[in-house]
Amino acid sequence: MTSGNGGVEFEQTSGSRLWPLVSRPCDDTRRSIILAALGYLAIVGVLFHRLLLGEVLSPAANLWADVPFRSELREDLTPYLNGVQGDVWREFEPWHTYQYRSAREGRFPFWNPHIFCGFPVHANAQSAMLSPFHWVYFVMDPKWSAGLVAALKLWVAGFATYCLGRRLGMVASGAFVAGCAWMLSAFLVRWLLWNHSASAAMLPVVLVTLDAL
Repeated sequence: MTSGNGGVEFEQTSGSRLWPLVSRPCDDTRRSIILAALGYLAIVGVLFHRLLLGEVLSPAANLWADVPFRSELREDLTPYLNGVQGDVWREFEPWHTYQYRSAREGRFPFWNPHIFCGFPVHANAQSAMLSPFHWVYFVMDPKWSAGLVAALKLWVAGFATYCLGRRLGMVASGAFVAGCAWMLSAFLVRWLLWNHSASAAMLPVVLVTLDAL
């Protein structure tokens, strides 16, 4: 750091050269950026390790708690019932599945003819098919990819918040804690399977980008 013309000038660090959006400028290094990214990956891996065992992240077991299927509810499904996740299996999972099946048929899912006399899919308020998190549903069955999308949302939320904190002058440890606080916040975790959690995960990305303009 050198001073001149009554002001303060900072020398550009290797971290700034690696990724100018991360710092403005600060003492970030390639190593601290990589360690932060791996740290959030480890947290996500611990939380979602069951995906690696072939399990599926879905509240669809709730289907058996509603009529006309309630009489067929099996006891082994009872631990998986979660009433607050109703919109996920009633709306979001069917939309993602329809998105995947439409892509396999070679058409874009503008319209769903199976609801009432037809209903818009792309144009409705919450399908969010063009969200970067949901592009995978064009090529991969949501049954297997929904858990990966949820894990990616948490990782992006944590790492992007770290980048934002470093850019605003926080020390690396403080920025890492800030990232953990946002990625594991009640709001993001509670709404993780809802489509608007993608917007919450991208919020620090937007703030970093705007600050860099």
